[in-house]
Amino acid sequence: MSSPQNLHQSLLKTTVFKNWLTTHKQSYLSHFFSSISAQLKPKSTWEIGYFNPESQRITVFSQTEQSFTIKQEDDIFKSETGRVEWLELSKIKTNFEDMSLKCQEQIPALFPKESLGDGFVVLQKFEGKIQWNFTFVTKSLKFANIKINAASGAVDSHQLVEAVRREK
Repeated sequence: MSSPQNLHQSLLKTTVFKNWLTTHKQSYLSHFFSSISAQLKPKSTWEIGYFNPESQRITVFSQTEQSFTIKQEDDIFKSETGRVEWLELSKIKTNFEDMSLKCQEQIPALFPKESLGDGFVVLQKFEGKIQWNFTFVTKSLKFANIKINAASGAVDSHQLVEAVRREK
C-alpha cells in the first residue's frame, strides 16, 4: 500500500463506492485490514471498512487489481460498551511499509521466545489513538500483538495472549 490516503482516494473515485454512499451517508471510515505473513508481507489485498452508527453494522470494500468490490453489510465485533471510532486519515503520518519494518525490528525484543506465524494488520482508531495493530499467531498458539502509533511511529503497547487455556 503506498499510503492509506492514496488507497482511500482510489476507493472514493469508484462507481461501487459512489452508488453505495447515496444510501449510506451516515457511515464513516473505520479501518484498513490485510492478512500478513510472518515476514510482514501482505497476503491479501487491502480491505477498507465503513461503519454505520445507525445499524451498528460495517461495510467492507475489498481492493481488486482494477478497482474495489463491496461485501455485504455485516455485524461488527466489539464489546457492548465499545464503540467504533472514525479513522481520521489526515492524522496518519506513517505508512504500512515503514510500520511493518518498525514492527519487525521490535519483535525480537518484545517476544524473544516466540516464533511468529502469519497474522493480520488493522489500521484503526481505538480509544482515541490511531494505530497500526499487528497481530500474529505464534507457533506455541499464542497471539502476539503490537500496536504502533500511526502519527508518531512509537510502539504504544504489546502483549502476548494464550490462545488456549490449559487446565491442570
